[in-house]
Amino acid sequence: MEQAQSSIESCLRKRELHITASAAILSIHIDSLDTLKSTYMPFLKNGGLFLPVMALPKKTEQSCSSYKLQDSVCLLLQLLDESQRYFCLTKIVWITSTEIRGDCCNGIGLHFDRGDSPLRYLIESKLAACKSGVGQSQTL
Repeated sequence: MEQAQSSIESCLRKRELHITASAAILSIHIDSLDTLKSTYMPFLKNGGLFLPVMALPKKTEQSCSSYKLQDSVCLLLQLLDESQRYFCLTKIVWITSTEIRGDCCNGIGLHFDRGDSPLRYLIESKLAACKSGVGQSQTL
């Protein structure tokens, strides 16, 4: 955890960003290519992820309405079987709440900051290396 904390502090200093007290910090582990494929949002300018309610911390699971569009979220992301966790800043650009009916999955969509393009390229290279076809997406 100390390594992740120093990574966050270093990234914030390097980008000269200011995170407000209301910014959320989420630690997410995506453990399969199928999950990565179904949650990745390549149609966003800088890429992004849709986080289903079940992937969010328990206190958030109760209500996606605790999040608002354009809220900042600091994301600590661990991909597949890698031990490294990637820190990235995101903005909420999509909210699917419990009021939505049908086969939609409840959750939030996060748009990566433009400075996080290496993470986007890493995700896209992992998906490109995947030989299985496109599975069901939880987004568009």
